[in-house]
Amino acid sequence: MKRLMISVLFLSLFLFSCKSPEIKTYHTPKERLKVAVLHKEKELSWTIPDHWQKKELTSFRKASFTIPGPSTDLSADFSITSFPGSAGNLLSNINRWRHQLELEPLDYQTMNSSLSTISHSHLDIQFIELKSEKSLLNNSHFKSTFVAFFIFNDETYFFKLTGESLLLDKEKMLFKNILESLQ
Repeated sequence: MKRLMISVLFLSLFLFSCKSPEIKTYHTPKERLKVAVLHKEKELSWTIPDHWQKKELTSFRKASFTIPGPSTDLSADFSITSFPGSAGNLLSNINRWRHQLELEPLDYQTMNSSLSTISHSHLDIQFIELKSEKSLLNNSHFKSTFVAFFIFNDETYFFKLTGESLLLDKEKMLFKNILESLQ
């Protein structure tokens, strides 16, 4: 009798528990939980010369300064930017900067011979110096651009100084000192 009751119970559960004859399966995404951060990479820091004047930051700039020249038109602009990963193609970036100075594009081999390395204890800093061949400022002054770049914490950093060529020549060692001060 007991067996009969148990059999009837299972049979009724089986017959009445499922209203649909089809079998359904469900897929739910796994939830990723951040349990702990073991190590946060340190932030980069640098030292800027006292006579450089701090400017308001724009969306991409981590630092922005004006280097005063003999007049507003003959000053220089210094910026520090960073972008995730490799920040695009290096040759394309260099040719974009060259275009800003009305210089012809470089090929890959010429680009490599134009790059130099800035000595640093833990960063591989590449440097390029670009000088206009035409007077682009006030029709009587040449324009230059110095760019140093490196990868830190999976971001590509660009330290860029652009302005009147004679002023940049005077500031070149200070620009390199900033790079050597990176910590």
